[in-house]
Amino acid sequence: MKTRTITALMAVSFCLLAFLSPDVLAENISENSWVEKRSMPVKGSTSAVTLNDKIYVLASTRLYEYNPKTNRWSEKTPLPTARTSYAVAACENKLYVIGGSVGTDNAGSSITTGINEVYDPETDTWETKTEMPTKRAQMNAETVNGKIYVVSGRTAGPKSSVTVNEEYDPVTDSWTTRQPIPYTVASYASAVLDNKLYVIGGQNEFCEKDEPMNAGYTQIYDPQTDAWIQGTPIPNPVWVSPEGVATTGTYAPKRIYVIGGEQSFASASRVNYAYDPQINNWTRAAPMETARFGHSLAVVNDLVYAIGGIVGWLQSTSSVEQYTPREFGTIPTVIKIVSPETLTYVSNEVSLDFTVNKPVEWIGYCLDCRRNFTVITNSTLERLSDGEHNITVYGKDMIDTMWASETVHFTVDATPPEIL
Repeated sequence: MKTRTITALMAVSFCLLAFLSPDVLAENISENSWVEKRSMPVKGSTSAVTLNDKIYVLASTRLYEYNPKTNRWSEKTPLPTARTSYAVAACENKLYVIGGSVGTDNAGSSITTGINEVYDPETDTWETKTEMPTKRAQMNAETVNGKIYVVSGRTAGPKSSVTVNEEYDPVTDSWTTRQPIPYTVASYASAVLDNKLYVIGGQNEFCEKDEPMNAGYTQIYDPQTDAWIQGTPIPNPVWVSPEGVATTGTYAPKRIYVIGGEQSFASASRVNYAYDPQINNWTRAAPMETARFGHSLAVVNDLVYAIGGIVGWLQSTSSVEQYTPREFGTIPTVIKIVSPETLTYVSNEVSLDFTVNKPVEWIGYCLDCRRNFTVITNSTLERLSDGEHNITVYGKDMIDTMWASETVHFTVDATPPEIL
């Protein structure tokens, strides 16, 4: 929680407005439902991350930026090294693309790479970093506390899955081996919630003979303890390529969503499961309108976006759908006034400080309920008359709900004492 002090020249107002929510929510939103958004410029498999409330989508080597606020796409500098089945992660406002397959050998097995390239949206440029030690593909990368974790995947063709868990530190540009995952999986779903990494579903090539290859595992990694535990398996796991994403608890409850995938060969799924980490339980959510696999998921302001993918044999899509989770908009915006306090001040100038627990699109205050100040131009409440005063701070969130702080009552007594 950050304290935002009212500063001169409207600084606070501009800072708060910079956080703000997209106009995409001007439409009426029904929870647990999907709506179509503007299609991406190309069809096919995608990988995506969210950076600064914009979604960066890779389709092979082509990179696109999607702005949910304007519902517009723009093309960016392409990925330098052509490859498939790579992992992507967002870390410190940059996009990392790690590993993947660069072709096949004479036996038809995948030739994997550990190449690590990073994209900076500020400069629209790519830079090569230290390679991942274990070359592999069909795995995911996730960021926890400024470190990127790349887990399991395949090093070549069938029966090449590994339990490797490698941590990348962007600050030192170095890799460290961490505790291996208990069950090898490839083409799985993953997400991060409350600083834990969830690896869900995927293919377990080394399963027992009486077990299905499409694993329903929920494997949970805690980087702080470097340990794995098992959660409740996901019901009815798809054969391969589900996608996962987490909502943050800002506008919708904290959940992990696992959506879509390939049910059987070239048969796409619409399924949407929600996992509640507090009770370790899975529930069904509204399915996508378009069944797909090889797609990507991204979250902006706790709205989930499903982008592109494969819909059937030799059929791909550019479709983009937006999902509104259950209980969206029920998380309160909490505004707390830090100053003034319920005190008597001996000055006609009193600082106004407050905290807000999440981004808002408008902030203002009402002093003595005479008028609302929607633009705050000073670091202090000035020219206060002697006597009792009250102040309330208001904020409007991204779904146009108005919230208010508790009203603070204070007194000003700036009259100099009499000298006898």
